[in-house]
Amino acid sequence: MAHRLGKVVGGAGLIAVVAALVTTTTATGAPPDAVKQFPLPTPDAAPGDITTGPDGNLWLTEAGTSPGRIAKVTPDGRVTEYPLPAADAIPTSITAGPDGKVWFTQSIGETSTGKIGTITPTGQITEYTLPTADTTPIDLVTGRDRNVWFIESIGESGDHRIGKITKDGRVTEYALPSASTFVGDIALGPDGNVWFTESVGTEESTGRIAKITPAGQITEYALPAGADAAGLAPGADGNVWFAESFLDAGTKLAKITPAGQITEYALPSADVFVNQVASGPDSAVWFSEVTGENPVTKLAKITKDGKVTEYALPSADSDVAGLTAGPDRKVWFTDPTTNTVGTVVNP
Repeated sequence: MAHRLGKVVGGAGLIAVVAALVTTTTATGAPPDAVKQFPLPTPDAAPGDITTGPDGNLWLTEAGTSPGRIAKVTPDGRVTEYPLPAADAIPTSITAGPDGKVWFTQSIGETSTGKIGTITPTGQITEYTLPTADTTPIDLVTGRDRNVWFIESIGESGDHRIGKITKDGRVTEYALPSASTFVGDIALGPDGNVWFTESVGTEESTGRIAKITPAGQITEYALPAGADAAGLAPGADGNVWFAESFLDAGTKLAKITPAGQITEYALPSADVFVNQVASGPDSAVWFSEVTGENPVTKLAKITKDGKVTEYALPSADSDVAGLTAGPDRKVWFTDPTTNTVGTVVNP
């Protein structure tokens, strides 16, 4: 089944048409006891986003305390937590920086302008306030240009922009071509551009995948009619992978080439929702999925030819809030329901 997709560059108009192909996948089960979880020392820490730091440890956000915290986890499960300076600070996203530090976004209270922070391997925190008042950074990633790129939410309007911040804290902001656009996820693509997901207007509207060059030129690719995108990760095949959801019609995994051609993979379970997508250490793309009327969360991976393997989590109540390839060639995740950080032992 093919869909006709519009490609818009810088909001200038329709200039190209690409095709979306659909492939059916099959699932295999992972060995039992494939997942190991480590409890966090602080009760109700609400672990969220997670990344592998330049120091070879896992770093994650904790939003359940006042102030929120950044936590460091060694590959053998030892946890160190670092509180943020502001009492009402809540960390939201985290990534390895270009300077040997870990970078993160944080919201400050309900009305204050948010900040981007860095933390050294020993826990020293530096913060940068965004230049535009009443804005909040949401998600971030390090670009090939050695700047950190981020999503920025603007006040009550809810409009979003893309920003970049240099290692010394200088910020440049880029308006999106279309108004009333919500940007959900951001990732560095294999082509050296920064890619992001866009939602437009109401939930019935069609979403987009977009990319921005280091110079700030934005190209948008419309998804098939009625589709929206969530989660985004570079694949070992040179494409960008994402979850594609349809209102009342479930979720697919999809990939987009640097030129904008989309291939979709129907997942084995029809009643499934995907909310985390990450590059794995095994050249597969990993994701979390929630299935069934009584929701059960699993981890899963998809190979470049569409084969899916699913991993059951130890607790039926588990939820996955963050997912990353670890420094030990394993896949790591956060589980706020069980207040743990976990790993897939044999990915």
